[in-house]
Amino acid sequence: MRPTPGGGPPSVPGGGGRDGDGGLFLPERPDGRRTAEQIEDAQSRVNRLFGEGAEDLGFKPIAGDGAIELLERVVELIARGPISSASLNIRGQCKAKFSITSKGKIKVSRSETRSCDLEAGE
Repeated sequence: MRPTPGGGPPSVPGGGGRDGDGGLFLPERPDGRRTAEQIEDAQSRVNRLFGEGAEDLGFKPIAGDGAIELLERVVELIARGPISSASLNIRGQCKAKFSITSKGKIKVSRSETRSCDLEAGE
């Protein structure tokens, strides 16, 4: 990291920094169109696995304000590069896993584990 003129936050070789509102922004890769398509496709898979489309796959859609939006944001961060994988537990329902494959595709997984224990009477 190099100091920036004027005493601002240090710059990282290759881009990055803060936007005018003080929020962190990520530089767009040269293949920006591909990244946008990758994000759109992965967000579609999130909605299919966790949103209204989940019923078609035999799952119950997850409930909660902002839960789907959070999952979509995770996918976006993976596509843009700062995160390579993530795993989130949806309370009482399932586990969401996100990763990027060696071919650069975003993998979205949902797992549910059901168990039942019965004991014989004494």
